[in-house]
Parts: sequence; C-alpha cells; structure tokens
Amino acid sequence: MSTPYDVDDLRRTVQQLQHSVSLLGGAEAGLSNLREDLESAERDLGGRLDDVEASVEQRQRDISEVEDSVSALEGDIADMAKRVAWLERRARTEAGDPVVDLDARNPRINRLVKQVTAGRAAEARLLSSLDRARLEATVRAFEQTTAARDQALAEVLAATAVLATAGHGTKAFEQAAGRYRTARPRLENTPLFARQRADAAAARTALQRDEKLDQDLAEAVAVGRDALRQLTDLARTRISAAVAGTALLPVWFTAAFGPMPPRSGAERWLARATTTLVYRINYGVTDPVVALGLIPEQATARQREDYQEAKKPRYR
Repeated sequence: MSTPYDVDDLRRTVQQLQHSVSLLGGAEAGLSNLREDLESAERDLGGRLDDVEASVEQRQRDISEVEDSVSALEGDIADMAKRVAWLERRARTEAGDPVVDLDARNPRINRLVKQVTAGRAAEARLLSSLDRARLEATVRAFEQTTAARDQALAEVLAATAVLATAGHGTKAFEQAAGRYRTARPRLENTPLFARQRADAAAARTALQRDEKLDQDLAEAVAVGRDALRQLTDLARTRISAAVAGTALLPVWFTAAFGPMPPRSGAERWLARATTTLVYRINYGVTDPVVALGLIPEQATARQREDYQEAKKPRYR
C-alpha cells in the first residue's frame, strides 16, 4: 500500500528547502554588507559635502571682502578724481579760462519758452486722459442701465397685454404672470436711475465742452509741443558743443553729470543732461551749484511733474 508522500521525494524537498534557506541566509548577509557599505559611503560623502560647503562659504566671504575693498577703492578714486577736477578748475579759473553759460537766453529761446508755457497752459485746460475715461464710463453705464430698463418695460407691457386678454388660470396667463413678476422689479429703484441720469448728463456736458476746447486750443497745444521739441534740440546741441569744447562747464553741470559722458551709456547721459537743461531754461533756474535748484512752493503741478522727471537717475 502506497503512502500519500514518497519518502525520497520528501527528503529531496527538505534538502532543497535547506539549500534555499542557506542561499537566503547568504543573500541576507550580502544585503547587510551592502547596507553597511552604503551607510559608510553616505557618511564619507556627507563629510566631503560639509568640507565643500565650508570651502564655498569661505570663498564667498573672501569675495565679499574683496568686493568691499574694491568698493572702498572706487570711492577713494572718485574722491581723488573730484579733488583733481576741483584743483584743475581752480587753476583754469585763476588763469582766466571762460565758463560756458549753458543757461544763456536769447530772443529765439525766449520765444520758444513763451510758446511752451502757452501750450502747456492750454493743455492744462483740457481733460486728462484719466478724467475723460472716467466721464465716458459714466455715460456708458447710464446707457447700459437705460437699455436694461427699456427692455424690462417692453417685457412688462407685453406680459400685461397677455394678462388682459388670456383667461385666468390658462397656461398663457400663468406664463405671462411669470414674465411680469420677473421684469417688474427691474423698473424699480427710480431714485438711483434719476441720479445716474443726472451724472450722465453732467458727464456729457463736460465731454462736449472738452471737445470744443480741444478744437479751440489745438493750435496753441501743437505750437507749444513743437517749441518744446526745438528747445530740446537746442539744449542738446549746446551741451554737446560745450563738452567737446575747451571752456569750463558750469559747476551745477559737473556736479550732476561730471565733465564727460561715461564710456557706456553716453546717449542716456546726454538725454538726462538735456532734460535738466531744458528744465532750467523753462523755469528760469539760475542756481550755480544745484542742477534743478529748489522747487518753489508756488510751483504748478506741471512744474512739479517736470521736476520729478528731471530727478530720475541720470544714465543708469
């Protein structure tokens, strides 16, 4: 009689199992060794990274110290350059060298300044783009409100006509009643509508007045803008000739811009210097040291705007 399990097969199975357990033990040992190697490598790498980070931080500190030294050196050089320029100017002044009068006025410049002033006064009477946009928005808002109100009124009238003829309780009657209930509230709030209408009427009046003024003042505005362009060209030419010449530049100019344009950004330098000179000529600034002088308390809004524009960074 045979047994359910063959003894030899069972023995072989046990042997195979023992062999597999042995292999597994070896694999686990190998895995453990790998883990130890990995941890060791990570520790070594961490130490190296710490060393690298410390080295980078030290290099950054070194660079910062060098930059500070360079900055201090540049400041010293700038101070020495100013000292040399002052001594040179003093020597040339004592020798009788002339100083360029960049602010000099002549009949043509006086005429241009007068035209610029008149043109700006005309522009000041016109609405700003922001004010015009605000008034136009007020008109559009009322037009939209009116259109919505007209639509609601038409729907109420149409629904009322059906309610007057359709039998009570019919489908047509119920539908018309629903449309009436929906449209009727949109006709209410009469005070708000009246206020919007008044605001829109005032806005239209202001816009129409501005359009007429724009037509009446168009020539003065155009002449003023052209005069400013000519004055700017004259100022730019005057500065270019002065920098290229041999006469001394005024103190206010060298204090603000130096005696020469930088090696890079010469065009921006000249543009800022031109803006400053145009400001001085336009507003009669005669301060010999401060380029823009002190803005007077009674200065107009336009002068304050021009002052802030001229104060912007020179050429950087």
